[in-house]
Amino acid sequence: MNELESIQGSDENLSSYARMILKTFESPVASGAKMDAMLYMTVGSERIQLVHKVTKRYRTLLDMGRENRTPRVVMDAVLGHFGTGKSHMGFLLKHDGLTCGQEELLVSHHQISGDSHFSSIIAGWLRNLRLAGVPSIVDNGVDLSAYMKLVKWCGNDSNLRNVIIGNSGKLEPALVQDLHIALRMLGQRTPISSGIFQFIENWVVKSPPEQAREVFKTILSIFCFLKCERLLLFLDEFEQLRIHPQPEQLQALLNIQGLHDEIFINGQVFPSIYLLILSTPDWWQTVSEICPSFTQRLARVNSLPQIEQIDVTALLYRYLSLYQLAYDNMKFIRTQDFNRIAEDAWHEVAPVAGQIRIIHKVCRQKIEDALGIA
Repeated sequence: MNELESIQGSDENLSSYARMILKTFESPVASGAKMDAMLYMTVGSERIQLVHKVTKRYRTLLDMGRENRTPRVVMDAVLGHFGTGKSHMGFLLKHDGLTCGQEELLVSHHQISGDSHFSSIIAGWLRNLRLAGVPSIVDNGVDLSAYMKLVKWCGNDSNLRNVIIGNSGKLEPALVQDLHIALRMLGQRTPISSGIFQFIENWVVKSPPEQAREVFKTILSIFCFLKCERLLLFLDEFEQLRIHPQPEQLQALLNIQGLHDEIFINGQVFPSIYLLILSTPDWWQTVSEICPSFTQRLARVNSLPQIEQIDVTALLYRYLSLYQLAYDNMKFIRTQDFNRIAEDAWHEVAPVAGQIRIIHKVCRQKIEDALGIA
């Protein structure tokens, strides 16, 4: 087989594939975007280096935590103003975790929106919990794939029940029974998913923070007891906590801090955890003022690098290439004209060189104008 024969392509032809990528970035938020589109349109070489840096860091720390050579929970943060690409980076890192080839690695990414209370954050992590290398199975807004694997690992209902009880900690018997019923329903010949959905709604979303934390710890300890000794967590849109009055902001921060401390102290019964928080700098400054003990628990804080002129030029060229692939008979742009367009685009975006959405909008419009696209 020659090199060309070994290349695995998309099911779409070139023009439809290019249009798919263009469509991904028509809206301010690339909701449901295909990962190859996200990768192709990533802006900023220094930001790509930061992705590699964080990836290497979480892999190293999780492996060391599993070998008991370091604390089993590490919190880091990446800061960037609104619209600068924090969520984009979070999605890339989540994708890396899910496809990195590391067995029994749990991954959960929660983007705070709407209800930002601590119990809802825990519920978000539980709804989005996945295993690396295992295809997603979403129903009722809950990814069932990891929970179905858990049931399969137990082998039979008696073992499942014993594992749950053995790792239930301080949970009340009624809650433990409901968790057993919810997971048992996934193990049926025709899996019934409503049990997990209702369990999270009844025992996490509607519960006080202390109970939500205990449920989260129980589920993590069950996975750890069976096979999963590493957990990669993301908390995006962290600044949404600011919508609450300051006493509630402080309480939410202390609840996350408390979860960190309990796992830090009792690490043997939990997976090794790496938590990456994605936040705006102004909210982070507020956090450091109202709850300095929280920021003191952060091992490392990175800021998203600024976008450089070469990054804008590269994005312009990608938009040009996409339009030429997507549509026939596109107008030819001479090198000197392209260089002028690139210079104009940079002067327009330089004052807001951190705003990814604006950079995409300006670059796309410049290319559309040059090609005569209405």
